[in-house]
Amino acid sequence: MQLETLQVAAFASPSYNIKMQRFFRSKLKPVLFILTVSTLFAACGGGGGGDGSTSEPEGGDFLTGNPIVSTQFFGESGNLYKPASDETSSGQGNLVVLLSSQFTTQFDSCEMRKANGEIAQLICINDQPWTHVPFSCFSNGGRQTWRANFRCNEAAEVRVVCRDLNQEVTFTVPDAALGHVCTRFG
Repeated sequence: MQLETLQVAAFASPSYNIKMQRFFRSKLKPVLFILTVSTLFAACGGGGGGDGSTSEPEGGDFLTGNPIVSTQFFGESGNLYKPASDETSSGQGNLVVLLSSQFTTQFDSCEMRKANGEIAQLICINDQPWTHVPFSCFSNGGRQTWRANFRCNEAAEVRVVCRDLNQEVTFTVPDAALGHVCTRFG
């Protein structure tokens, strides 16, 4: 019984309480702080992960390291989404997009996602005889004209991403119309 009394008395003594408080302040408090910060950091996804995977930005845009990223809408500022090109044009009946005349320098590439998941490159060529007027890259009021080698019903959505060294521009429609791939906008 005396041993139990001594142990209970030790826990009740003021000097023991002060020692325990000092112990918690000096040893456990920093450990708890580090654990809390580590948990928060891990929960927020910080640290850049090690599996090398990347995720798509909001809206499923295509990834690039370009410094300027912007969005424009078909049907505004001269941007035209045409589900079927003219019957007299190269690639007749295929999807074609015309971009605003504000884009005076040809993009390096424009692409769309097809319904099968494939990323399809659109064509805007100026170095072939058949691409010169009236079917050159800059036709129809000096607007870049990008042509698909597929029909509108093969497109996944009304979204075209164009890039050059300085920018990436996504041409699209309001979310409610994204699936209307065979509708003319503009």
